Amino acid sequence: MITVVCILYNSDHLIEKFLDQIKKNKKIEKVIFFDNSKKINHSINSNVQIIGTGENLGYGGAINKAVSYAKSEWILVANPDLIIHENNLDETRLSKKTIYAPILILNKNKIYGYHFPNIFSDALLMSIFRYLKPFKKIVDRKRITNEEKFPKRWLQMGALILIPKYFFDKYEGFNEKYFLFFEEQDLYSRAINNGFEIKSAHFLSFENLSNSSENDVSAIKAFAEMDSFKKYYKDNKYFMIVIYLMRFFITLHFIIAKIISKFIKIEKISKRLKFLDYQLKGLKNKK
Repeated sequence: MITVVCILYNSDHLIEKFLDQIKKNKKIEKVIFFDNSKKINHSINSNVQIIGTGENLGYGGAINKAVSYAKSEWILVANPDLIIHENNLDETRLSKKTIYAPILILNKNKIYGYHFPNIFSDALLMSIFRYLKPFKKIVDRKRITNEEKFPKRWLQMGALILIPKYFFDKYEGFNEKYFLFFEEQDLYSRAINNGFEIKSAHFLSFENLSNSSENDVSAIKAFAEMDSFKKYYKDNKYFMIVIYLMRFFITLHFIIAKIISKFIKIEKISKRLKFLDYQLKGLKNKK
């Protein structure tokens, strides 16, 4: 059978709608919500449990903790704000040493996965081009839109992923040094390196929404993204050069936004300043 693991952070309002989608599949044995925003141990019914330690364990850490309560052979990791278009899960068709990547529906197009990014494209995307939409496509992660042409190494967004519990038992699941961001890249990479096959899950497709938390978590995301970027690429020979360049571009952006804010008082600019400030803190973090 299959256990669904879903991580919450001030997103209780999404639980009911999420369960309405999940319960359509009879192969799902249990749903475990792990709440990173509170201490809780509550059962909605015999098949649905909400737990939380009162400590924010990060995305991967929370998943690992929730999986420790699961007894099923398969774990479906799912964000609470998904729209699931197809849900034909059947564990009898699954191969133990395989990770299944569902199909992402984006603007009515099917995205089967993404090529692994590199340090330069990620650095440019995070420090400059995320704000320059005409140029963003140049460095954005390369999509796999043809199901006949998969590269040897590829991954899918971590919003929905089907993983054998065996991977958690033997390879410790998600790497908890990544509080948020890059945890799925690391997981796919380690899985491939340990002989797991990555397969496109044609029986499962989804649409990913955003901003599920009722609180503003942009500062947490800005800090964590940069901190995880450093941890993921720290062994790259160009690492220090890239870090200095990112600091330069983000600092320049911060100075320009600060000058503009003195003349134009709008919420968008103040939010941008806060985001840039936490990006810089994440780059400077030495933990």
